[in-house]
Amino acid sequence: MISQELNKKTTLDLYNQTFMDFFSKKVSSTGLKDFYIQTDSIHLNNQTDFGDFKTHFVTEEESRRLIKKNKISELYWTKIKVISKDTIDLIIGGWTVDYKRKFFKGNFTFAAWCGGTSGYVPQGRFIYNHKTQNWKFNSEKEILDRRIT
Repeated sequence: MISQELNKKTTLDLYNQTFMDFFSKKVSSTGLKDFYIQTDSIHLNNQTDFGDFKTHFVTEEESRRLIKKNKISELYWTKIKVISKDTIDLIIGGWTVDYKRKFFKGNFTFAAWCGGTSGYVPQGRFIYNHKTQNWKFNSEKEILDRRIT
């Protein structure tokens, strides 16, 4: 189906390259160093320590506990989308999350992030090079820059 078999190791490499690019930019722009990703959106043992930041994979129950304790304000999800036999997109999305207590009840708020006005743009695109037999990473910025020029 795919030019190179998309095994666990290759899939992990795709995720890790995209996480490194995406979350490094988040560290620079927000100062945050810990990022929480829903485990139901990724089913692999991904790298968690990237030097400048860490990713934490949490279940829905764990995320609600962290939100309730005001430990996190952002929650991420991720997805691989096979575009063709030699093109794979990795998408990262998320919610701004909050918990407010009113009287004896609490209320969780999940505000989904908008993809912006540029249309569909993945956070990482991998294109298989048949000559080198490797996947080439294209960042979200590179994809957007190509659209503009």
